[in-house]
Amino acid sequence: MKKTEIELEFALPNIPDARDSCVSRLIDLIEAKEGIDAAHLLTADENGPDRICIHFDKEKIGVGAVKEFARRTGMELDKRYGHWLVKADPMHGRQARSAAARLEETEGVLEAFVSANGLVRIEFDCDRTDRSHLRKALRDSGIQIIEEERLGREKTREEEENHEHGEDGHGKIWGIDIELAFALLCG
Repeated sequence: MKKTEIELEFALPNIPDARDSCVSRLIDLIEAKEGIDAAHLLTADENGPDRICIHFDKEKIGVGAVKEFARRTGMELDKRYGHWLVKADPMHGRQARSAAARLEETEGVLEAFVSANGLVRIEFDCDRTDRSHLRKALRDSGIQIIEEERLGREKTREEEENHEHGEDGHGKIWGIDIELAFALLCG
């Protein structure tokens, strides 16, 4: 049995962090591939970024095919599942929990997190909803959007133009590191 590693960002470039549900989905799909015995997450440490370790039978599948399958499968997941970060006005903790519960009842929303400090994170099925419906669901939940960060394939023309001029702030929202914000909020 051989094993190889692939950087998580290479397979799932648009997830906010390694705790995202798409990581579990990717690992499950990788493990279902014939010739692959196991896959698991190796979290970031001083040796580098988050990685997926894949154990495979070299007699059934080559290392190149394993890596390409993981990358292609991750890209398919990336197209299917959207991730949206929103900054809203701060609110009472009870209002935040209530808003998150209402958002999770919205068609196509898989997971919603709303913090009292106004950080909103939504994971959604792109085949069942889009950001315009999510904006309405946020308004209906009493949440006023101050700023938003797009994670995933949808970019506006203005965002594309800003990217060309170097004004996009990769990995940051409102001047803070996304992973740091989630680590602090989620524990």
